[in-house]
Formats: sequence, C-alpha cells, structure tokens
Amino acid sequence: MSYPARASVLLNSGKARVKFNGKLDDNVSYMVHLRAVRGSMVELWDAYVKYSFDSVPLTLKAGQFKVPLSMSYLKSGTKLWFPERPVAVNRIAPVWRDVGLEATWRVSPTLKLSASVLNGEGWSSNKIYNSDKKYLYTFSIDAVPVNDESLMWRIRVGCELGTDSSSKLVYKKYGAVSVERRLLDVETKVDLKPLGLSLEGGFLYDSPQDAVDESGSSVHLGDAKGYYLQADYALSPFKGLHLVGRYSWLDPNDDVDDENDVDYTSLGFYYLINGWQAAIRSAYIFANERHGEEVDNDLFVTEFQLLF
Repeated sequence: MSYPARASVLLNSGKARVKFNGKLDDNVSYMVHLRAVRGSMVELWDAYVKYSFDSVPLTLKAGQFKVPLSMSYLKSGTKLWFPERPVAVNRIAPVWRDVGLEATWRVSPTLKLSASVLNGEGWSSNKIYNSDKKYLYTFSIDAVPVNDESLMWRIRVGCELGTDSSSKLVYKKYGAVSVERRLLDVETKVDLKPLGLSLEGGFLYDSPQDAVDESGSSVHLGDAKGYYLQADYALSPFKGLHLVGRYSWLDPNDDVDDENDVDYTSLGFYYLINGWQAAIRSAYIFANERHGEEVDNDLFVTEFQLLF
C-alpha cells in the first residue's frame, strides 16, 4: 500500500492497560488502572474509591482520576470513534489525571451535577502532590433533555477555575508553567437513531490569568479557544461498520499567530468485530498549520483493540 509523501504511518502494537475494579460493600467501590507502553515504565493512571450514599443521590470519589470536565475526555478511550481525541480538546481541556475529591449529585436520571477540588499538578511518576499549595476546581452540568425512540440529545457544560500547573499545559509552548484557569467547556451529542447517525461537537474557551515561568516571572498569554465537529454513520448493510469524519480547530494563544494555530480534518472508520471487546479503528488526519511554515505531519493511524 502506498501513502502520500506528506503522510506518516503509525502502527501501535505495544500498549496495554489493566484495570481492577469491584465493590467492598454496597456503598463502596474502587478502581485501579495501570497502563504499560513498550519501552516505558508501567504507570498508575487511576486509583480511587467511591462512596454512594443510601439516603441521597450523592456519590463521592477520592484518589487519582481523570479531571472531570471534558465530555470527550471522560469517554473511555476504548469507545472512541477515532484513534485520538479532537485537537481542541487535547490542547485546551485538562486531558490528564489529578489527585483530589469529586462530588456528583444525580438530580434525576437525566441530570447530574458535579464539582471537584484537585491538586492542580496533573500527574507524572514523580508529581502526585500539591507542591504550590494551590488548588484547581471544576464544576459541571450534564443533562439529557431528550431521549426517545428517534432522538437522543446530551449536553455537558463545565468550567475550570484555579491554579493549573500540569506538565501537559499547552501554555508551556509560550514559557508558562503555571496559570490561573478560566476555562469554559461546552460539548454536546445528538443521536438520530432511525438514520444511524451520531453528531458530536464542542467549544472550549480559556482566559488564563497570572501565568508564570519556571523562575516565577510573569508571562503574558492571550486567550485559548477551539472547537470540533464530528459525525459517526453506521452502515446498516454492514453490521458493526461505521464511517467517521471530524473537523477540529485550535488557537491556543490569540495574541500570537504561530505554528500552534492548527486545524485537523480526520476521515476514517471503525469496525466492531465483537462490540467494543474487539474492534478496529483507522483514520487519516490532514493537519494544517494556519501560520508559520507548513509541517509534513499528516498521519494515517490504524489500531486494533482487544479487551479481556
């Protein structure tokens, strides 16, 4: 098989995840999640306990877990339409684990509210504590206003406030290692059930304040913004086969026009051999740098997933 000159090919066969979960009693559950990549150390991704109250629809989660903000990020990586999440989500949203406490109140079967307080340090093998004694806070509303035989509509609105010093911050590209977040994240999904068509979209806007570099000096940053639109179409004659497409746009610092201003167009498919237990994903990503020198970084990715 031949590929365009600008494309690179990724065959990833060296990644594995192991999850242990269960219940200690009717109210307490736990989860431990390990991830191993060939050539790297085994990482502890999740380690938390959850307590569900009997008298009220309240659940508390404590430990290390995904920052509970982006709908796209909170979706399990084993159920993604594409091999990767939208670039707007990956660069602006907190797509990492952190240590903290989350409370979720289920108002009704179609509405839940959540809030969390986190260290704001992100996670790495040597960073699981709050070294600056500042905290990060998230708040979200997750609702399903419509869910009947023909239509399902879900919307999640969240905000992130407080100090974020994660090593994966997009603002590190501009010299900042810590910022005060003012992030708004709005994401939604619509299922047109008779058509076998699902649509997802999101808008993210962050106005970072009080950014500092490694020495503690101030760093001026503009606002970060991005959005994505993606579609999933189930081919009815071929059970389990889905065609997918996505457009995602990103500007991580609107005070600067540079190579970090990108938009990605992705086209591909996924095939559920046995539900998500055994699946194949494949996509071609057209990467476009809107400013600066164009980079040869289009990418073709194929993944085979097997869950035990």
